[in-house]
Parts: sequence; C-alpha cells; structure tokens
Amino acid sequence: GTAQKGDDSGILLYDLRNLASPVKAYMDAHSDDVVSVDILSDPFLLLSGGDDGLVNVYDPSITDPDEVIGQSINVSGSIHQSGFRNSKKIFALTRMETFSEYRVLSEEETRLTAEGTTPIIPLTADKKDYGDIRDTWGCEYVSAILPEFIGIGSNSTGEFSLLPYTIDGVDTVQRIVLQGAHGLEVVRSVL
Repeated sequence: GTAQKGDDSGILLYDLRNLASPVKAYMDAHSDDVVSVDILSDPFLLLSGGDDGLVNVYDPSITDPDEVIGQSINVSGSIHQSGFRNSKKIFALTRMETFSEYRVLSEEETRLTAEGTTPIIPLTADKKDYGDIRDTWGCEYVSAILPEFIGIGSNSTGEFSLLPYTIDGVDTVQRIVLQGAHGLEVVRSVL
C-alpha cells in the first residue's frame, strides 16, 4: 500500500524475484493513505484498508483496472487494521476502536455488482457490527488481530488480554489476562 500522492493512494504488487518494478499497480484504489493490506490464497484475492474508511477486495486475475475491485466497503472510519478472517469473512478495525466483520462476496455477486445489478442477498445482513469495543471488551486499545486471538490492552490498568477469536466471533468471557504485562505502556505488537 502507498501513502497518498496527489488525489489517490494505491496498491503495488511485486514479484520478489524482480523488485525493479511492480507487476501490477492499482493507483486509484483509495483517496487517502493505504494502511492495511492482506492476501487470501484460495481464492486468490487482495484486500486493502485505508485512512479514507474504505476496505477494498481485489481480484488480481482481472486485467481491466476498472473492474479489479470486486467489493468496496465503507466502514465509516479511518482504518487501523483490516484483513481476511478466512475465505468468507473480512474484519475491519478503525482508529476509533470500532470493530466489524463483513461477508466476502461470491464471484457471482461480484459480477452482478460490477454489472450494476443488486445481488439477491442484501449486504447489510452480512455485517456484524461490534461498534466501539472499548467498553464491551474492557479495553482502551486493540493491539493486534491474529488468526485465533485479538490482543487488547488498557494502559491505565497495565492489563493486556488475549480474546479468543473464533469463526463465531469474539469471546470476551474466556480471555487470557496478562496482568501488568507492560506496565502502563501501550503494547504495539503481538506475535
């Protein structure tokens, strides 16, 4: 992902064997900095999240740059982290600590959307909105969203916790608490 240059920000795809120039470039994907990028291997899809509040899903096999974005979600807040949960779900965390999940559109729904036809399934039914998670999750910030856990912290109490993150959603009850893990400092990364 790139920082904003002019009116747009974009995504550059490189072949690691030849870094001289990108293999593909999607330069009008966002109207502000791209801050989050993720790749799904099966089916091969690319995802980007930006400070403009958009999460875009791309099909890199499509050669027409005007058709490459198959799904665009307006999260209504600057993206902090976004990614594929699996081949069927996308997550988005904003800088205002709101969290939501969305369904990845099928190839047929993507085609219908590109043609200007509304898919049969209403997309609003496919959103799980957790809202502002600071009170409901008992934290002040989210540090990391991992495949099986979400790392959350509270610098005022010095507590850092791992919330189980399953296919059913976030489990705030079975949390693993690391009391005093980093004192009053913000945990920036979890591996």
